[in-house]
Amino acid sequence: MRGLMTKRGFRWRGGVAAVVLPPLAITALISMPFVQEDSLLDWAVDAVAFTLYLAGLTFRFWATLYVGGRKVRVVVAEGPYSVCRNPLYLGSFLLAAVLGLCIKNWPFAVGILAVSIFYILATVPAEEEQIEGNARGGIRSGLPPSAPFHPASLPLSYASGNHCEH
Repeated sequence: MRGLMTKRGFRWRGGVAAVVLPPLAITALISMPFVQEDSLLDWAVDAVAFTLYLAGLTFRFWATLYVGGRKVRVVVAEGPYSVCRNPLYLGSFLLAAVLGLCIKNWPFAVGILAVSIFYILATVPAEEEQIEGNARGGIRSGLPPSAPFHPASLPLSYASGNHCEH
């Protein structure tokens, strides 16, 4: 049953965003922001957003350099993948949080984070299943299920990246 839900969620992940986000964006356009413009709180929200923006971009860029198109063929355990199980998705999640903070509308912020979480929870298991089929010995051993941002704890033998059947 979980496999079916994962596959269904994987197929629906873009459609969910297409259905949920436009009404929230319209709501954000016609409603007041959750903080008063040019206030100290507005400045603080912008500072947090900028910090998350830098962190999100850093994780995405760093992870992209390390994964280099081999994401579904080999288990990558170096660089950002030694820190976090899914640094590309962590970076994307942080960037979604930035968008929510910059729009300064609670329904939109919560909606974009919810859609991001749905997308990640639908995509990560499908990608792991694909990698599992390619990597000998499995990547899931020692990792809790449904923990996309869990600190990396891959067995040391995966660090070489040679555990792939072509």
